[in-house]
Amino acid sequence: MATVRICVCGDEGTGKSSLITSLVKDVFVPKIQSVLPPVTLPPTLGTPENVTTTVVDTSALPQDRDKLRKELRKSNVILLVYSDHYSYERVALFWMPYFRSLGVNVPVVLCANKSDLQTNGSTSQVVADEMMPVMNEFKEIDSCIRTSAKEHHNINEVFFLCQKAVTHPIAPLYDSKEANLKPAAVAALRRIFYLSDRDQDGYLNDTEMHAFQLKCFEKPLSEDDLMNIKRSIQKVSPESASEKGIDEKGFLLLHKIFAEKGRHETIWIILRKYHYTDSLSLKDTFLHPKFDVPQYSSAELSPAGYRFFVDLFLLHDKDNDGGLNDAELSALFLPTPGPPPSWVDSAFPSCTVRNEAGYITLQGWLAQWSMTTFEEPKTTLEYLAYLGFESSDRGGTTAALKVTKARKRRNRPGRVERNVVLCYVLGASGSGKSSLLNAFLNRPFSTMHYPTIKPHSAVNSVELQGGKQCYLILEELGELEPAILENQAKLDACDLLCYTYDSSDPDSFDYIVQLRKKYPHLDGLPAVYTALKADQDKAMQRTEMQPDEHTSALNMAAPLHVSVTWNTISEFFVHGGYFVETDRDSRRVVNPFHPSYDSGMTRVSTKACFAETTAMEEAAGDGGGEGGKQQQQQWTTLTRSASTSIYYLLTQGRGLGRFHRNKGRTVHTLHKGRARYVIIHADEVVNGIRPRGEARVETYVVGQAVAAGERLQWVVEGGKYKASFLLPDDDGGVEGEATSGSSSKDGCLISETVVPGFEYADHDFLKPERLVELVGEERAAELAWLLTKSVE
Repeated sequence: MATVRICVCGDEGTGKSSLITSLVKDVFVPKIQSVLPPVTLPPTLGTPENVTTTVVDTSALPQDRDKLRKELRKSNVILLVYSDHYSYERVALFWMPYFRSLGVNVPVVLCANKSDLQTNGSTSQVVADEMMPVMNEFKEIDSCIRTSAKEHHNINEVFFLCQKAVTHPIAPLYDSKEANLKPAAVAALRRIFYLSDRDQDGYLNDTEMHAFQLKCFEKPLSEDDLMNIKRSIQKVSPESASEKGIDEKGFLLLHKIFAEKGRHETIWIILRKYHYTDSLSLKDTFLHPKFDVPQYSSAELSPAGYRFFVDLFLLHDKDNDGGLNDAELSALFLPTPGPPPSWVDSAFPSCTVRNEAGYITLQGWLAQWSMTTFEEPKTTLEYLAYLGFESSDRGGTTAALKVTKARKRRNRPGRVERNVVLCYVLGASGSGKSSLLNAFLNRPFSTMHYPTIKPHSAVNSVELQGGKQCYLILEELGELEPAILENQAKLDACDLLCYTYDSSDPDSFDYIVQLRKKYPHLDGLPAVYTALKADQDKAMQRTEMQPDEHTSALNMAAPLHVSVTWNTISEFFVHGGYFVETDRDSRRVVNPFHPSYDSGMTRVSTKACFAETTAMEEAAGDGGGEGGKQQQQQWTTLTRSASTSIYYLLTQGRGLGRFHRNKGRTVHTLHKGRARYVIIHADEVVNGIRPRGEARVETYVVGQAVAAGERLQWVVEGGKYKASFLLPDDDGGVEGEATSGSSSKDGCLISETVVPGFEYADHDFLKPERLVELVGEERAAELAWLLTKSVE
């Protein structure tokens, strides 16, 4: 990062300009202008990473709000200044929600200025009583400090904290409340430990520690420094630094010590050397480097790539049985998100070669990666990055791949120049295509038949004449066969067609004849014919020409008659969502929101109306054509379910429920987690209780701390807009959508019961113009981040 831009914010009179002047002049200047022009600090002033720093003063006056918004959006870090009780209260009530409403996702340094005037105790008391509660609620606050421009107290330090919050932020790494590393930092450091543990024995021995030091800091680690590191770890966890080396617990403990001692720059140097971003995710350019495959060419593993995957297999085959069992595979994929999605879809390892125990062999392991590289080279590059591939010539992960020459189409035998060949297996349903694929993988025979729906692949190595080995991918297309055969790009990637038919079924071969008539462009691809189920009685095919005559007319070899064994691969699908309806009362009640509804109707008339709608339901249930549909629609309009209930879940990925309202009354019950609810009482404006632009806005926290005012159960009456966002549990986390870091692991789970039952006709989202009408422009700007994207 070349420049750090600090936006100094806070109420008028808190001393923002005095802080900047005291920094530049090195003395206190009593009389200065209200807003200073931007100040640029050269990198020679000892700034971290030698960055240039720009400090921007701002005004808190309403007429200067547009300029403030622009400066906030251009900043890398915000210095939020307060100096008395009023300006302190405004930190949580206005400033922090205002930053969020703008979508500004930058660290905030909280500064208690004018400490020379404070009479409310020591610095430690101010931090504990004032700063920590705010920091716990707003996790984007990176650090806090007490200053005095008049006494030049902590002036350089406060701006240095701002610089460090950008170049080496502590917030993503360490939770001061829990006094521990944050989960994302732990996950990153565990991956680094895994990659540094070259022999995968669970310890970083001295040799591995020296290699780690050279990689990260480009200088050797002295024996004294290594002994000091081990002693520091042993003081807290004696068993974590032994003669074997430093285990994972000790490695994490070492970095926790770095964070507690303010040496988080060291942690960031390590993380960035392993390609982590400030959000502790791997850089996209590292996971997905530029790698183009021209048309008619394909991607394959290079010798370096094959060597890497062979070494990886041998390293994790701890029991030396020639296969990777479930535990060994889990350990291998530990630094990754898990096996590639395409592997999961193909029921890996069922799609490749396994030993008798069902574990993937080295042959199957290399075949699987060969197929993945052929079909999804970007996936292979991504996993090479996760698994720690390093090229000797600094070429990155692309050094593990190579691009083949363009394919040459020919219908006669010739030299195979590539290592991976793709063959589409075509034929009628029940002809035995799946059995062919499973026999290719040496699977046992099964009499059960399951039609193939999705494309199904099998990959294995084959030896050609002359001893050359290549990997053959057999792919059965399933119900996507028409789409694939019409897709020229898919056909360009195919090397061979295998036409299969059931030699015992007289109608099976006709499918191939009709297929070639429907797709004449298939004639340009090399092809072979296979007659399956040859162990059964051969049947005469009901076609103009028998298969032998057909292939002879095409100047092709006669079909090869074979008998194979086969089994099936079961695939399971999991669906999920963020809310699910758990109950809908079968009883119907009069729709109180219908224009014809009279709220003053007597019980008798209500019963009569209910009886009428019941009759409509019965008539609709009898069918009745269009008349029945009309009565069904009328019945649905005039009535509602007595009640409906749902589970509603806020998660880290979707921790925000945007403003919406129901016409019905909604009773909420908290199951777990914490969230903040924001309620706009629009019904009071509609009913004339409050004027337009002054709708009451209510907010409260739902959680388990009832003694602290948190709610376990709450009711939102119909006609009120509500929004909600995730808050941290007691173990720390992140509040709201616009923050980064770790939030409540399991989210916030709520039950909602709507009376009368929910219908989409009774629901709407809040629109921006309506928000302005209800609360006015200034308040609307603060709440706009809670609007749904679809109506903004």
